[in-house]
Amino acid sequence: MRRAILCLFVLASLPALPPRLFADTPDTPDTPDAPAPPAAIATPQVPPNVLFRPVFLTPDFPISAGTAFRLRDPRTNLHYLVTSHSLLGPAAGLDAQLKPMDISRIVMALAGVSCTDPRVVVLARPYVFIADARPSDQRGSERDLALFALPPEAGLPPALQLDPAPALAGDRIWILLKYAGTQITGMEPGRIVSAAPNEFRYLCDNDKADLGGAAGAPVLSAQGRVVAMHLGTLKVRSGRVYGYACPAGAIQQVLDPAWTPAPAPPVFAR
Repeated sequence: MRRAILCLFVLASLPALPPRLFADTPDTPDTPDAPAPPAAIATPQVPPNVLFRPVFLTPDFPISAGTAFRLRDPRTNLHYLVTSHSLLGPAAGLDAQLKPMDISRIVMALAGVSCTDPRVVVLARPYVFIADARPSDQRGSERDLALFALPPEAGLPPALQLDPAPALAGDRIWILLKYAGTQITGMEPGRIVSAAPNEFRYLCDNDKADLGGAAGAPVLSAQGRVVAMHLGTLKVRSGRVYGYACPAGAIQQVLDPAWTPAPAPPVFAR
């Protein structure tokens, strides 16, 4: 018991990482006293047809990039396609980043082709206007968001749900994604490094994982709830891969502007 409390205290005392910079330290070699690795944790269970390749429909040409996921708001029972605002810009081959007002005028709807069954296609509209939406930058990732509403009469099957409760460093997460250039979907595991209101960061278990095209993919808890939306990765000199994401709380505030986050639990609660 004393050793567990001491370990938690050491973790809690580590300095916060600066924005978009991560400590690059060599791996510590195994020693005889090193604790045994934790037992394997089963990947979360998710409903079918919740992960999509998005196509933004305009009067002149379609815009396709990244990933989207289908989310249900339990307050209203409405479904949304959620993705990254930054996909409506150079990431999709455009000359400039579209602003929220541009999106509301130019993008007529968002078509989603299911990553698990391409015969399933959904059409979401209208665009949920987010006045201060912007790509992820040094201020954070909490407004790198684009939501499109699905029609309530569509009779949609179960969807993902948010878990906007404060997360803790060290918690396990999984990125639900479709691997670029393949027909394969999967989950890439990781561990939370930090979970601030403006950005969510994690260390990926697999340094060789190809996360190309995964911007907009949901980041899941062990219970299969969305704790963040993946936006990108950074690879440090040691070869470790860190991801950064829009927190679930930021998505919740778009769906329910009156929502306020609960206080973070104390470190010693565990």
